[in-house]
Order: sequence, then C-alpha cells, then structure tokens
Amino acid sequence: MTELTSMPVTVADNGYFRGRASTKNSREVTLPSTSNSSQASTPNTDLTTTTLPDATMPVTFTLTSTKMASQQPTIPFDPTSPEPQMNANGDGVVTLTSSTHKESRARIVNSEKITFGEEGKGPGKFSFARGVAVSSYNEIVVADPGNRRVQVFSMKGAFLRLFPTVVPDVNGQAMRPCDVATDGKGYVWAVGSNVDSNRRHGYLVQYSRQGKPELNANHVLRNIYNYPPSVAFDAANNKVIVAAYTDIYVFSPNGSSYTSFKSFKNRAVFFITSDEGHIFVTEANKSKVQVYNHTGRRLFIFGSEGKGKGKLNFPHDICTDNSGHIIIANWLNHCVDMFTSRGEFVRTIAEIQSPWGVAVGPHGQMAVTSYDYTVHVTIFPRHMVYP
Repeated sequence: MTELTSMPVTVADNGYFRGRASTKNSREVTLPSTSNSSQASTPNTDLTTTTLPDATMPVTFTLTSTKMASQQPTIPFDPTSPEPQMNANGDGVVTLTSSTHKESRARIVNSEKITFGEEGKGPGKFSFARGVAVSSYNEIVVADPGNRRVQVFSMKGAFLRLFPTVVPDVNGQAMRPCDVATDGKGYVWAVGSNVDSNRRHGYLVQYSRQGKPELNANHVLRNIYNYPPSVAFDAANNKVIVAAYTDIYVFSPNGSSYTSFKSFKNRAVFFITSDEGHIFVTEANKSKVQVYNHTGRRLFIFGSEGKGKGKLNFPHDICTDNSGHIIIANWLNHCVDMFTSRGEFVRTIAEIQSPWGVAVGPHGQMAVTSYDYTVHVTIFPRHMVYP
C-alpha cells in the first residue's frame, strides 16, 4: 500500500510577477504526499525490458507535440482527497483506481499556478521531464526518457497513468522518448532513441491513449547523431511533423510518408511545431527559428542570440497557441517568450529556470517542463499567460 507523509508547501497570497512567486504575505500549508514503500503494489519501474504481450508492429516516427486540447471538466484540487491505489495491467501501464488523486509532492506557488514532480523512478516522478503535450482529453503528456516511459497527468497536476515506450520492431525494448505529441483522436506519438545502444537511429511510435503501440509499420529515423528527434501534430492539416537532426518529415496519421526535406544549410534542428501549414523548428546552435511550408520551401528565419528582450539563447521547445502566436522555451535565458506568427517579439510570458518543453492548451493553460537541479512540470493558468 502507499504510505502518506506530509511536506510543507508555500502558498503566496499576493500574486505573481514574471513567472516568480512573491514570498510576501505567504503562508505555509501541509499537503500529504506519496512515497512508495517496500510493500507498494506498483510494477517494476525498470521499464527497459518491459514488453507488451500482444504488441505487434506499431508506427515509429519522430514528431513534436501538438499543444492543443479541447476543454473537459476537471476535478478541483483538494488537498484532503484520499490517495488512490495503483493498478498495473498486463501491458505494463500503471493507472489509478481513483479519479481524485492529488499531486505527488505538488507545490502550489499561488492559488492557481501548480508545480509538481520530483526526481525518481516511481509513478509521478521523473528521471528527466522533457517534451510535453496537452491532449484533446485535457491531459498533460510528458516524455520521461531516463525511465523509458511516458507519463500522463491531469490539468491539476495529478498523476493518472504511465506506459513504457516500447518499440516492438526492436525486440520489444523501450526507447528513451525525447518528445511527444497527441492527435485529435487521442493517440500519443513519441519519438526517441537509445534502443539496443544504437544512438545513431531514432524511432517514431504511435500509441493508444492507454499506451499500447498501434499496428502500423515502424519508421526509423536514421543518422540522428545523438540529436534528439522532435514531433508535433498539425491538426488543421492532419499531419504528423518530425524533426530529426537535419531532416524534416511530414507524415499522414496512417503512417505513410508524405514528404521530407533538409533543413536550411543542413543545420541541425532541435524542436518542431506546426500550425496552419507552417512548420517551425528551433535551431539551438544558432539561436534561430526556421519556418517552412509543408512542401519544404523556406519562408523565413527569425531570432538573434543574446540576453535582452526578444533575444534567443539556445532555444528548446516551441509551440503555437490558438491565436497563432509562437511560444518558445528560451532555455539559457531562463524564460518562456511569445512572438507573433512573423517572429516579432511580443513579451516574456514567464521567467522559469531552464525551461525545456512547452505546450499550450486551447483555453490558454501552459505546461512547461524544466530542470533546475530538480525535475518538475509547471502549469500556468490562462490569466498568467494572457494577462
């Protein structure tokens, strides 16, 4: 069974400025948190050798996450809610038996902004929280590469389930997922590498909402040279978009390759997103963003390196919102910035240490993965994203 412990968290009463909570007029609240005991009925968390009993051939591609979701009712966060019990099915998917599960070690920085997660191997913990997406079920999907799995949380930060990122064509071993995307039907698309110690090839796999690989031919992303692939879903055009080193792919959801092309001057690209037929890729080494159409024609490039307003410094994940704004995790500038669809700087949304992944929901919620000597995910409500 799961033991309950207590931990102090700080709740700020007076508001929020540029992504940081004020400590003035704060109060300390104690929330219960979960810890796995030796008697816990959770599955073995070493998922590197986990196999799915009936997993035949799934799709393997590389893409960036779709950052859009349709609003669905969520249960308000209640620190007094009882802990649920974990359930592991035969596919290695860990789920909850209760829908009222609260955050594992969640820290509420103010009345709405939520930060959750910590380093570890148990459910709700991360070795490294990387790519992130928001699904049409209003769930936050996070790539957890070190634990070779994907984890799913509610919009309140409650752990819902996890599944190993199995690549059935490679002896049923699990890859290290670098990025995730979701499509309109709830499928999860994950891209990753490091299967069979082969760091030169990446993989794209399509999973059901519950984590079962779908029955399609695998797609191998060759010669990525240790550059993590990225994936996104273009809902307007029903395409899966993948960035893999210097290659950009456009796939149909059924797994057929639509087109592929090389990046500008064969420069290595990092993260990718797509909106209304435009493909945006971050170019970390040059601190720029390349913009293409679906046929591979380069439209424009924006961004310049620096630390001032509107400058980029090793940009990581990128997404778009419902208004067409471009939102970038500005990693070494420790902030998340917003630009117009033409690449003109609008403002800094939040200051956050080492942001890695970013996703925006249909009603303006923003999820950010980050690493600042600890691993966590932060959910920003709409009024902080669009003040």
